[in-house]
Amino acid sequence: MAKSKYGKYVVKALANKEERLGKVVHLFGGKHFGGTNFSPAWVGLTKPMFMMREGHAHDYDEYLFFWGTNAENIDEFDAEVELCLGEEEEKHIIREPTVVYVPSGLKHCPLNFKKVNKPIIFMDISISPVYEKR
Repeated sequence: MAKSKYGKYVVKALANKEERLGKVVHLFGGKHFGGTNFSPAWVGLTKPMFMMREGHAHDYDEYLFFWGTNAENIDEFDAEVELCLGEEEEKHIIREPTVVYVPSGLKHCPLNFKKVNKPIIFMDISISPVYEKR
């Protein structure tokens, strides 16, 4: 069989088990997408948990996504998430589907999923070939 011309652009996104988080998908632009500045990760959450207790920053932009899992009602979000932004740790409470833009250098976290009454998806996209804290 001839080698696929465009197969390099199709990457299987299989979840791996992480002890603390459960099933998580991590893809890295440097490893999986030929060196691109795109590194997504996502996890399904079914119960409350502290995901990150310490604030940190990155040398690249990042986007944080908070979604419900009901495909028939994409506005359904039965959870409460607390996210802190900035050096002063300004608290933001997320109670509906939300996307947070985190510019390069902005300190963010702690990130606390305080209530999860129905499963939700958390996804972050790092505009970088790797995920690194500083």
